[in-house]
Amino acid sequence: MQGIVKAVADGDAFREGTWGAEILDELKPQEGDKAPPETPDERSVDAFFLSGLSNRELDVLLLLGKRLTNKEISERLYISPITVKTHTAKIYRKLKVNSRRQAVVRAIQLGLLNE
Repeated sequence: MQGIVKAVADGDAFREGTWGAEILDELKPQEGDKAPPETPDERSVDAFFLSGLSNRELDVLLLLGKRLTNKEISERLYISPITVKTHTAKIYRKLKVNSRRQAVVRAIQLGLLNE
C-alpha cells in the first residue's frame, strides 16, 4: 500500500507500464462513446489529474502565475520558503519544464490556469 501512495505522490502512478496507465487506458473513449469534454472547466479537471500535481502544488502553481516570490507564496500558504522551493521543483518535474515562466505557460496550455 505504501508503494502505491508513494507512486501517486511522486507522480509516477500514471507512467507507461504502471497500474495507473492501465486504468487510464481503460478510461479512453471507445467507439460510440461520448465526445471528450470541451469546456475549459472539464479540460482543466482532466489536465489536473493527468499532470499528477498535488492540491498544494496546484496552489503554488496558481501563485506562481500571479508572479509572487517564494517568500510571498510561503506567507500566503503558511508554509516555509523552502517548502515552496520543494513544491516548485516537483511542479517543474511533473510539467517537464525548467522555469517558473515555462511552468505557467504549460499550465495555461493544459487548462490548469487562465491567462
